[in-house]
Amino acid sequence: VWEFSTQSYKEAHFATYPEKLVEICVKAASKPNDIILDPFVGSGTTLKVAAELGRRSVGYEISEEYCALAVERNNQAVLVGGV
Repeated sequence: VWEFSTQSYKEAHFATYPEKLVEICVKAASKPNDIILDPFVGSGTTLKVAAELGRRSVGYEISEEYCALAVERNNQAVLVGGV
């Protein structure tokens, strides 16, 4: 069992989670310069932590509102496409 204090992101939606949780998982499952996939980007917590740990990342998010949050939070370019 892992225990973490909650961590909020001012602009975020209801399902944010602590960066420490992501950090442990990213460190355990990857090495620097690997690519991390986040299929539910939300506010971009995983992308942010991956970058801080020297990983590249790719994320998907169906909500344009959440995509905007992730871009703002991570200050990164995003490719947007449709089907």
